[in-house]
Amino acid sequence: MSHQVCAAAAAAAVVLFATAARADQLDVNNQADSEVIASVALADKLKGLCMQSGGMTPALASAVSSWERANSIDRVRAELTRMTSDPASRGAMHALDRHLDSVIAPVRGQSCSGLQRLVANPSAAFAARAARLTPGLQTAQRGSSPVVTSAAPPTSRATAPQTATSNGAVRGIAQQIEGFAFDTRAGMGLGGMVSLVVYPVVLFRNGQALTDVEGLGFAGGVDAHRRANPGDWTQWRRAGGKVQTVERGAWTDLPFTAVYQRVPAGFSLTGRYQRTGGVGNIAMGGTDAVTTWETYDFFPGGRVIKGGGAGSQATGGDFSVVSRSVLPNQRGRYAIDGLTLVLTYDDGSTESAIFVTDPQDPSVVWLNGRDFRRIRPR
Repeated sequence: MSHQVCAAAAAAAVVLFATAARADQLDVNNQADSEVIASVALADKLKGLCMQSGGMTPALASAVSSWERANSIDRVRAELTRMTSDPASRGAMHALDRHLDSVIAPVRGQSCSGLQRLVANPSAAFAARAARLTPGLQTAQRGSSPVVTSAAPPTSRATAPQTATSNGAVRGIAQQIEGFAFDTRAGMGLGGMVSLVVYPVVLFRNGQALTDVEGLGFAGGVDAHRRANPGDWTQWRRAGGKVQTVERGAWTDLPFTAVYQRVPAGFSLTGRYQRTGGVGNIAMGGTDAVTTWETYDFFPGGRVIKGGGAGSQATGGDFSVVSRSVLPNQRGRYAIDGLTLVLTYDDGSTESAIFVTDPQDPSVVWLNGRDFRRIRPR
Protein backbone atom coordinates (compact mmCIF):
# COMPACT_ATOMS: atom_id res chain seq x y z
CA MET A 1 0.00 0.00 0.00
CA SER A 2 1.57 3.31 -1.05
CA HIS A 3 1.67 6.38 1.16
CA GLN A 4 -0.17 8.23 -1.62
CA VAL A 5 -3.15 5.91 -1.12
CA CYS A 6 -2.96 6.39 2.63
CA ALA A 7 -2.74 10.16 2.31
CA ALA A 8 -5.85 10.11 0.14
CA ALA A 9 -7.59 7.96 2.72
CA ALA A 10 -6.61 10.31 5.49
CA ALA A 11 -8.11 13.21 3.55
CA ALA A 12 -11.52 11.52 3.51
CA ALA A 13 -13.58 12.82 6.44
CA VAL A 14 -17.15 13.28 7.54
CA VAL A 15 -18.53 16.18 9.50
CA LEU A 16 -21.29 15.16 11.91
CA PHE A 17 -23.40 18.23 12.45
CA ALA A 18 -24.46 19.20 15.93
CA THR A 19 -27.80 17.92 17.15
CA ALA A 20 -29.39 17.83 20.57
CA ALA A 21 -28.79 14.54 22.36
CA ARG A 22 -30.09 13.08 25.59
CA ALA A 23 -27.67 11.74 28.17
CA ASP A 24 -28.36 8.18 26.99
CA GLN A 25 -27.65 8.98 23.34
CA LEU A 26 -24.51 9.61 21.36
CA ASP A 27 -23.89 13.31 20.85
CA VAL A 28 -22.35 14.10 17.47
CA ASN A 29 -21.30 17.49 18.85
CA ASN A 30 -18.95 15.67 21.18
CA GLN A 31 -15.51 14.69 19.85
CA ALA A 32 -15.31 11.47 21.89
CA ASP A 33 -18.78 10.34 20.77
CA SER A 34 -17.91 11.10 17.14
CA GLU A 35 -14.92 8.79 17.44
CA VAL A 36 -17.17 6.00 18.72
CA ILE A 37 -19.64 6.50 15.86
CA ALA A 38 -17.02 6.51 13.13
CA SER A 39 -14.90 3.69 14.56
CA VAL A 40 -17.81 1.28 15.01
CA ALA A 41 -19.12 2.05 11.54
CA LEU A 42 -15.64 1.37 10.15
CA ALA A 43 -15.35 -1.87 12.12
CA ASP A 44 -18.67 -3.11 10.76
CA LYS A 45 -17.60 -2.44 7.18
CA LEU A 46 -14.27 -4.19 7.68
CA LYS A 47 -16.01 -7.13 9.33
CA GLY A 48 -18.38 -7.53 6.38
CA LEU A 49 -15.55 -7.41 3.84
CA CYS A 50 -13.44 -9.83 5.87
CA MET A 51 -16.27 -12.35 6.04
CA GLN A 52 -16.90 -12.00 2.30
CA SER A 53 -13.24 -12.69 1.56
CA GLY A 54 -13.27 -15.89 3.61
CA GLY A 55 -10.45 -14.61 5.80
CA MET A 56 -12.40 -14.51 9.07
CA THR A 57 -10.46 -17.05 11.15
CA PRO A 58 -11.92 -18.51 14.38
CA ALA A 59 -9.33 -16.56 16.38
CA LEU A 60 -10.26 -13.28 14.70
CA ALA A 61 -14.00 -13.98 15.05
CA SER A 62 -13.48 -14.62 18.77
CA ALA A 63 -11.46 -11.42 19.19
CA VAL A 64 -14.13 -9.36 17.40
CA SER A 65 -16.92 -10.95 19.45
CA SER A 66 -15.05 -10.24 22.68
CA TRP A 67 -14.51 -6.61 21.66
CA GLU A 68 -18.17 -6.19 20.72
CA ARG A 69 -19.47 -7.59 24.00
CA ALA A 70 -16.93 -5.97 26.29
CA ASN A 71 -17.59 -2.55 24.74
CA SER A 72 -21.39 -2.68 24.37
CA ILE A 73 -21.13 -2.38 20.60
CA ASP A 74 -24.75 -3.52 20.22
CA ARG A 75 -25.77 -0.33 22.02
CA VAL A 76 -23.63 1.75 19.68
CA ARG A 77 -25.17 0.01 16.66
CA ALA A 78 -28.63 0.79 18.00
CA GLU A 79 -27.59 4.44 18.17
CA LEU A 80 -26.28 4.34 14.59
CA THR A 81 -29.63 2.96 13.46
CA ARG A 82 -31.48 5.69 15.33
CA MET A 83 -29.27 8.43 13.92
CA THR A 84 -29.64 7.09 10.37
CA SER A 85 -33.43 7.36 10.64
CA ASP A 86 -33.39 10.72 12.47
CA PRO A 87 -33.92 13.60 9.97
CA ALA A 88 -31.52 15.77 11.97
CA SER A 89 -28.56 13.41 11.50
CA ARG A 90 -29.59 11.25 8.52
CA GLY A 91 -27.60 13.27 5.98
CA ALA A 92 -24.43 13.18 8.08
CA MET A 93 -24.74 9.41 8.58
CA HIS A 94 -25.13 8.85 4.85
CA ALA A 95 -22.07 11.05 4.27
CA LEU A 96 -20.14 8.98 6.81
CA ASP A 97 -21.11 5.80 4.97
CA ARG A 98 -19.92 7.16 1.63
CA HIS A 99 -16.65 8.46 3.05
CA LEU A 100 -15.86 5.17 4.77
CA ASP A 101 -16.41 3.37 1.47
CA SER A 102 -13.85 5.68 -0.16
CA VAL A 103 -11.40 5.17 2.73
CA ILE A 104 -11.64 1.38 2.50
CA ALA A 105 -11.65 1.05 -1.30
CA PRO A 106 -7.86 1.18 -1.81
CA VAL A 107 -7.19 -1.41 0.93
CA ARG A 108 -10.08 -3.85 0.59
CA GLY A 109 -7.63 -6.75 0.41
CA GLN A 110 -6.44 -5.95 3.94
CA SER A 111 -9.86 -5.84 5.58
CA CYS A 112 -9.14 -8.72 7.96
CA SER A 113 -5.81 -7.36 9.20
CA GLY A 114 -7.34 -3.90 9.49
CA LEU A 115 -10.21 -5.29 11.56
CA GLN A 116 -7.80 -7.20 13.79
CA ARG A 117 -5.77 -4.11 14.54
CA LEU A 118 -8.82 -1.93 15.10
CA VAL A 119 -10.38 -4.16 17.77
CA ALA A 120 -7.00 -4.63 19.47
CA ASN A 121 -6.32 -0.90 19.65
CA PRO A 122 -6.78 0.46 23.20
CA SER A 123 -8.41 3.58 21.72
CA ALA A 124 -11.30 1.34 20.54
CA ALA A 125 -12.19 0.34 24.10
CA PHE A 126 -15.50 2.20 24.30
CA ALA A 127 -17.02 0.40 27.28
CA ALA A 128 -17.31 3.43 29.55
CA ARG A 129 -18.91 5.61 26.88
CA ALA A 130 -21.16 2.92 25.42
CA ALA A 131 -22.45 1.74 28.80
CA ARG A 132 -24.57 4.89 29.22
CA LEU A 133 -26.44 4.31 25.96
CA THR A 134 -29.99 3.03 25.72
CA PRO A 135 -30.18 1.40 29.16
CA GLY A 136 -32.93 -0.99 28.02
CA LEU A 137 -30.52 -2.89 25.77
CA GLN A 138 -28.44 -5.70 27.16
CA THR A 139 -24.94 -6.43 25.89
CA ALA A 140 -25.20 -10.17 26.58
CA GLN A 141 -27.88 -12.77 27.21
CA ARG A 142 -29.18 -13.01 30.73
CA GLY A 143 -27.23 -15.48 32.78
CA SER A 144 -24.22 -15.47 30.49
CA SER A 145 -20.76 -15.22 31.95
CA PRO A 146 -18.94 -11.93 31.84
CA VAL A 147 -16.82 -11.53 28.76
CA VAL A 148 -13.20 -10.52 29.18
CA THR A 149 -11.45 -9.08 26.17
CA SER A 150 -7.74 -9.55 25.65
CA ALA A 151 -7.44 -6.07 24.22
CA ALA A 152 -5.65 -3.82 26.65
CA PRO A 153 -7.92 -1.32 28.43
CA PRO A 154 -7.28 2.34 27.83
CA THR A 155 -4.46 3.59 29.99
CA SER A 156 -3.24 7.04 30.79
CA ARG A 157 -0.29 7.77 28.52
CA ALA A 158 2.66 9.73 29.75
CA THR A 159 2.56 13.15 28.20
CA ALA A 160 6.04 14.42 28.92
CA PRO A 161 6.73 17.04 26.28
CA GLN A 162 8.86 16.33 23.29
CA THR A 163 12.05 18.36 23.15
CA ALA A 164 14.51 19.26 20.47
CA THR A 165 16.62 16.11 20.58
CA SER A 166 20.34 16.88 20.68
CA ASN A 167 22.57 15.81 17.84
CA GLY A 168 24.45 13.41 20.10
CA ALA A 169 21.25 11.84 21.39
CA VAL A 170 20.02 11.33 17.81
CA ARG A 171 23.22 9.52 16.89
CA GLY A 172 22.93 7.34 19.98
CA ILE A 173 19.36 6.34 19.14
CA ALA A 174 20.24 5.66 15.49
CA GLN A 175 22.96 3.22 16.58
CA GLN A 176 20.37 1.17 18.48
CA ILE A 177 18.01 0.82 15.49
CA GLU A 178 18.14 -2.19 13.18
CA GLY A 179 15.77 -0.55 10.74
CA PHE A 180 12.09 0.18 10.29
CA ALA A 181 9.08 -1.54 8.72
CA PHE A 182 5.48 -0.49 8.14
CA ASP A 183 2.11 -1.55 9.56
CA THR A 184 -1.52 -0.38 9.17
CA ARG A 185 -4.18 0.74 11.60
CA ALA A 186 -7.37 2.77 11.76
CA GLY A 187 -6.78 6.45 12.36
CA MET A 188 -8.97 9.16 13.87
CA GLY A 189 -8.61 12.91 13.58
CA LEU A 190 -10.41 16.09 14.55
CA GLY A 191 -14.11 16.19 13.71
CA GLY A 192 -14.53 12.42 13.33
CA MET A 193 -11.97 11.85 10.56
CA VAL A 194 -11.51 8.14 9.91
CA SER A 195 -8.76 6.57 7.84
CA LEU A 196 -6.69 3.47 7.36
CA VAL A 197 -3.14 4.72 7.62
CA VAL A 198 0.30 3.25 7.22
CA TYR A 199 2.71 3.94 10.07
CA PRO A 200 6.31 2.96 10.73
CA VAL A 201 7.39 0.39 13.30
CA VAL A 202 10.90 1.03 14.59
CA LEU A 203 12.90 -2.19 14.95
CA PHE A 204 15.69 -2.14 17.53
CA ARG A 205 18.74 -4.37 17.48
CA ASN A 206 17.81 -5.90 20.86
CA GLY A 207 14.58 -7.38 19.45
CA GLN A 208 12.26 -4.68 20.76
CA ALA A 209 9.90 -2.76 18.48
CA LEU A 210 8.42 0.71 18.96
CA THR A 211 4.92 0.97 17.45
CA ASP A 212 4.47 4.68 18.23
CA VAL A 213 7.20 6.35 16.21
CA GLU A 214 6.69 9.62 18.10
CA GLY A 215 8.45 7.93 20.99
CA LEU A 216 11.72 8.68 19.19
CA GLY A 217 11.35 12.31 20.27
CA PHE A 218 10.23 11.61 23.83
CA ALA A 219 11.80 13.79 26.52
CA GLY A 220 14.43 11.71 28.29
CA GLY A 221 14.99 9.35 25.35
CA VAL A 222 13.60 6.04 24.19
CA ASP A 223 14.36 4.25 27.47
CA ALA A 224 12.23 6.78 29.34
CA HIS A 225 9.48 6.36 26.76
CA ARG A 226 9.59 2.57 27.18
CA ARG A 227 9.14 2.87 30.93
CA ALA A 228 6.38 5.48 30.65
CA ASN A 229 4.46 3.87 27.76
CA PRO A 230 5.09 0.10 27.77
CA GLY A 231 1.99 -0.47 25.63
CA ASP A 232 3.78 1.18 22.69
CA TRP A 233 6.54 -1.43 22.76
CA THR A 234 6.58 -5.08 21.69
CA GLN A 235 8.96 -7.71 20.30
CA TRP A 236 9.88 -8.37 16.67
CA ARG A 237 11.58 -11.07 14.62
CA ARG A 238 12.06 -12.35 11.08
CA ALA A 239 10.37 -15.66 10.28
CA GLY A 240 9.66 -17.32 6.92
CA GLY A 241 10.58 -14.22 4.95
CA LYS A 242 8.16 -12.12 7.04
CA VAL A 243 8.61 -9.50 9.71
CA GLN A 244 6.57 -10.41 12.78
CA THR A 245 5.64 -8.56 15.95
CA VAL A 246 3.90 -9.80 19.06
CA GLU A 247 0.23 -8.74 19.07
CA ARG A 248 -2.24 -9.95 21.68
CA GLY A 249 0.35 -12.45 22.89
CA ALA A 250 1.02 -14.08 19.51
CA TRP A 251 3.51 -13.56 16.68
CA THR A 252 1.73 -11.78 13.83
CA ASP A 253 2.98 -10.96 10.32
CA LEU A 254 3.24 -7.31 9.39
CA PRO A 255 1.37 -6.59 6.12
CA PHE A 256 4.57 -5.28 4.50
CA THR A 257 7.77 -7.33 4.37
CA ALA A 258 10.36 -4.64 3.56
CA VAL A 259 12.75 -3.55 6.31
CA TYR A 260 14.74 -0.39 5.63
CA GLN A 261 18.07 -0.13 7.42
CA ARG A 262 18.99 3.06 5.58
CA VAL A 263 17.83 4.99 2.55
CA PRO A 264 19.70 4.23 -0.70
CA ALA A 265 22.89 6.09 -1.49
CA GLY A 266 22.15 9.32 -3.33
CA PHE A 267 18.58 9.52 -2.02
CA SER A 268 17.30 13.10 -1.88
CA LEU A 269 14.15 14.99 -1.02
CA THR A 270 12.33 17.58 -3.11
CA GLY A 271 9.27 19.67 -2.42
CA ARG A 272 7.53 21.16 0.60
CA TYR A 273 6.80 18.92 3.57
CA GLN A 274 4.34 20.20 6.13
CA ARG A 275 3.06 19.17 9.54
CA THR A 276 -0.10 20.79 10.87
CA GLY A 277 -1.81 20.69 14.23
CA GLY A 278 -4.22 22.62 16.37
CA VAL A 279 -7.38 22.61 18.40
CA GLY A 280 -10.87 23.87 17.85
CA ASN A 281 -14.50 22.97 17.26
CA ILE A 282 -15.25 24.28 13.76
CA ALA A 283 -15.39 20.75 12.35
CA MET A 284 -18.13 19.99 14.87
CA GLY A 285 -20.19 23.08 14.11
CA GLY A 286 -18.38 25.42 16.49
CA THR A 287 -16.79 28.82 15.96
CA ASP A 288 -13.17 28.73 17.13
CA ALA A 289 -9.93 27.17 15.90
CA VAL A 290 -6.19 27.50 16.37
CA THR A 291 -3.86 26.00 13.76
CA THR A 292 -0.09 25.57 13.77
CA TRP A 293 2.18 24.45 10.96
CA GLU A 294 5.81 23.56 10.33
CA THR A 295 7.39 23.26 6.90
CA TYR A 296 10.58 22.06 5.29
CA ASP A 297 11.25 23.05 1.68
CA PHE A 298 13.84 20.74 0.09
CA PHE A 299 15.57 21.76 -3.13
CA PRO A 300 17.77 19.93 -5.63
CA GLY A 301 21.42 20.20 -4.66
CA GLY A 302 20.81 19.79 -0.92
CA ARG A 303 19.36 23.18 0.04
CA VAL A 304 16.57 23.41 2.65
CA ILE A 305 14.38 26.14 4.14
CA LYS A 306 12.62 25.58 7.46
CA GLY A 307 9.53 27.64 8.27
CA GLY A 308 6.37 27.63 10.32
CA GLY A 309 3.67 29.69 11.95
CA ALA A 310 0.32 29.77 13.69
CA GLY A 311 -3.14 31.15 13.01
CA SER A 312 -6.43 31.48 14.83
CA GLN A 313 -10.06 32.15 14.01
CA ALA A 314 -12.91 33.16 16.30
CA THR A 315 -16.45 33.86 15.19
CA GLY A 316 -19.45 35.05 17.15
CA GLY A 317 -22.64 36.84 16.21
CA ASP A 318 -21.82 39.26 13.39
CA PHE A 319 -18.03 39.34 13.86
CA SER A 320 -15.11 37.19 12.83
CA VAL A 321 -11.49 37.63 13.94
CA VAL A 322 -8.61 35.96 12.09
CA SER A 323 -4.97 36.27 13.15
CA ARG A 324 -1.78 34.82 11.70
CA SER A 325 1.90 34.83 12.64
CA VAL A 326 4.81 33.42 10.66
CA LEU A 327 8.20 32.42 12.03
CA PRO A 328 11.33 33.65 10.25
CA ASN A 329 12.74 31.10 7.83
CA GLN A 330 15.95 29.20 8.50
CA ARG A 331 18.01 28.48 5.39
CA GLY A 332 20.75 25.94 5.05
CA ARG A 333 21.76 22.55 3.71
CA TYR A 334 20.72 19.00 4.54
CA ALA A 335 22.36 15.58 4.33
CA ILE A 336 21.02 12.08 5.01
CA ASP A 337 23.41 9.68 6.74
CA GLY A 338 21.88 6.24 7.24
CA LEU A 339 18.86 6.88 9.47
CA THR A 340 19.84 10.43 10.37
CA LEU A 341 18.89 13.72 8.71
CA VAL A 342 21.40 16.47 9.45
CA LEU A 343 20.54 20.11 8.76
CA THR A 344 23.25 22.76 8.84
CA TYR A 345 21.84 26.28 8.71
CA ASP A 346 23.53 29.33 7.27
CA ASP A 347 23.72 30.92 10.73
CA GLY A 348 25.95 28.05 11.92
CA SER A 349 23.31 26.17 13.94
CA THR A 350 22.66 22.49 13.30
CA GLU A 351 19.73 20.15 13.74
CA SER A 352 19.59 16.34 13.59
CA ALA A 353 16.68 13.95 13.48
CA ILE A 354 16.04 10.23 13.14
CA PHE A 355 14.86 10.00 9.53
CA VAL A 356 12.18 7.51 8.45
CA THR A 357 10.43 7.27 5.09
CA ASP A 358 9.56 4.77 2.39
CA PRO A 359 12.30 5.34 -0.20
CA GLN A 360 9.94 4.08 -2.92
CA ASP A 361 7.29 6.64 -1.99
CA PRO A 362 8.67 9.50 0.14
CA SER A 363 5.38 11.38 0.28
CA VAL A 364 5.59 11.19 4.09
CA VAL A 365 8.72 11.57 6.20
CA TRP A 366 9.06 11.18 9.95
CA LEU A 367 11.60 13.35 11.76
CA ASN A 368 12.17 12.17 15.33
CA GLY A 369 8.79 10.47 15.04
CA ARG A 370 6.86 13.52 13.82
CA ASP A 371 5.19 13.09 10.44
CA PHE A 372 5.56 15.64 7.64
CA ARG A 373 3.55 15.20 4.43
CA ARG A 374 4.63 16.45 1.02
CA ILE A 375 2.12 19.05 -0.10
CA ARG A 376 4.05 20.68 -2.94
CA PRO A 377 6.36 18.76 -5.31
CA ARG A 378 9.21 20.51 -7.07
